[in-house]
Amino acid sequence: MTIFDAKHLLHQLLLNMFAKEVEMADCYQTILRGSGLPTKIMSFCFKLYGSHYLYNLFAPILAKMFIADLRSYEVDPSRIEQHEQLDENRKNLRLLTQDVYQAIIDSSSQFPLQLRILCSCLYQVVQQRFPQHPLQVEISSFKNQFLFF
Repeated sequence: MTIFDAKHLLHQLLLNMFAKEVEMADCYQTILRGSGLPTKIMSFCFKLYGSHYLYNLFAPILAKMFIADLRSYEVDPSRIEQHEQLDENRKNLRLLTQDVYQAIIDSSSQFPLQLRILCSCLYQVVQQRFPQHPLQVEISSFKNQFLFF
């Protein structure tokens, strides 16, 4: 992967891999769901190029949550401790969600180039075969890769 990137061939590799994956898919919902080479390459790209980005994105938020902030974010009524208030916890969780969302939006310029290329290649290939669903595939794949690495 890094060799292709160093030789500026990452775009072509990803286009070829995703094209084969999409070509073999029966429907858009099965794209990148197996354990084939395209899925493994995508996972490796997210680990290699995305881990530093995620660290820089979430470290300040997590530090604030766990070090400087003693708020509770539990919203399951069966798990709330006696001194906690469900409405207050919901408010805390909403504010945290807004902070995370804003951090993601504000960090768009730092999103790794290699992952931008990956997303662009996936979008191009899916859009050709399933023109009504390219964003659903991309969002689902993106979410799965970042949540599970």
